Amino acid sequence: EWLLSENVIATTIIAGIIVIFLVFYGYVVKTQTAANEHIEEKEEGEPTRNKQINKPSKKNLPNPNIGKKKDFTFNHPLLLTTLKGHSEKVSHLDFSSNGKYVASCSEDRTVRLWSVKEFKDKDHKCIRGNIEFDYASIVRFSPDSRAFIVALTREPIIRVYRLEKRGLDSINKVNNISVISAIDFSKEHSDDIIALDIASNGRFIVSLSRDDCLIVWSVKGDVLQRLSATQGGCSVGSLSPCGRYFATAGFVADVKIWEPQFNKSGDYVETNKIMSLSGHRAAVVALSFDANSTRIVTLSKDKTWKIWNIDVEFTRGEDPKLLATGECGEGSVACLSPNSKVVAIATCSDVNVYNASTTELLDSYRDVHCEPITALGFDNASRYLLTTGDRHIRVFHNAPGYRATIQELEGKLRKSSTPSLRSRIQTQIDEARTTLESILGEEEPT
Repeated sequence: EWLLSENVIATTIIAGIIVIFLVFYGYVVKTQTAANEHIEEKEEGEPTRNKQINKPSKKNLPNPNIGKKKDFTFNHPLLLTTLKGHSEKVSHLDFSSNGKYVASCSEDRTVRLWSVKEFKDKDHKCIRGNIEFDYASIVRFSPDSRAFIVALTREPIIRVYRLEKRGLDSINKVNNISVISAIDFSKEHSDDIIALDIASNGRFIVSLSRDDCLIVWSVKGDVLQRLSATQGGCSVGSLSPCGRYFATAGFVADVKIWEPQFNKSGDYVETNKIMSLSGHRAAVVALSFDANSTRIVTLSKDKTWKIWNIDVEFTRGEDPKLLATGECGEGSVACLSPNSKVVAIATCSDVNVYNASTTELLDSYRDVHCEPITALGFDNASRYLLTTGDRHIRVFHNAPGYRATIQELEGKLRKSSTPSLRSRIQTQIDEARTTLESILGEEEPT
């Protein structure tokens, strides 16, 4: 009995071990089978997903217009032409002193030269100058129109380019000019350069950066003087066409007028502040001189623009005279025509043109560009107004300027007393009316 009981116990243990083994084996097999089925499902699903990636549906296709700028259609009765050539936003414009060319710089790392004479042509040729590894925010012609300088963006330095004739053709033909990079000035600014210009007499170059750093250079790139504009952070600067005055403005509402001084031998002495323009209630964002350097327009965040007479004897303590104040929107760019007849002010992508004497709104151009306007410019003869805010440059007839001229001459005619003077004024009125009629294509009412 004891032996029988012992055999039963042993058999039961062995049977239990076998059952546990079979259960464990079954679990392992089931788990492995499930894993294999999952792997097979994954392998079967992968080609389908790869196929979707390689050949996406039309709904998931990338937009082909992303990264491409659509052509922006703009029409206006006064629009003469549109200069096309840049592939990115144009940041600045400048006319040569001889009035024959306009230079434009863009974020596409090029500077292009256009012929003013060809504005009326259907096709517009331009000369392209490439900027290595950077792009220009400002471009300025030299007084002899045979070179230009630019302010670079990524590195706040000044670069000089020369213009050379090709072959025996005249340099007056824009398609016969070569652009050659000359020299880089030393890096003296530590912040963005917001103003750059060359004196009309070729004696000096002046630059201004956002951190109030004002530098006067020789044309060879030597630093003549470094001083602080003390504007609480500069936003704009402008050199008068005569090269006598340099205006700065910034966070402080007052505009400062500086004068570079030279001795009798023509050597640079120093630059001093000689005048201030006080009257705005907020920061000034734009400045512009007329061709005679006797008038200056200031545009402020207080939504007003002012025109000043700075042809005063400041050495005797005479202050600049405020001539007029006009109201406008949140303007960002302003330009006074060289003949001081009209003021153009840009607000976002719109342009308003005002009579500089009466502040009357003469004309408005809406949605001129698909982006906010970055630059305005009148040609030297005040015939055209150029605007830019995207990759195109719009050229408008300055019809408001002719209207303002006629209004001014008619006022003089009423006050004139001598027959000879009245005759001369009437002749000028007739000439202005004839030009305006040719622009508008209709007779201007008298």
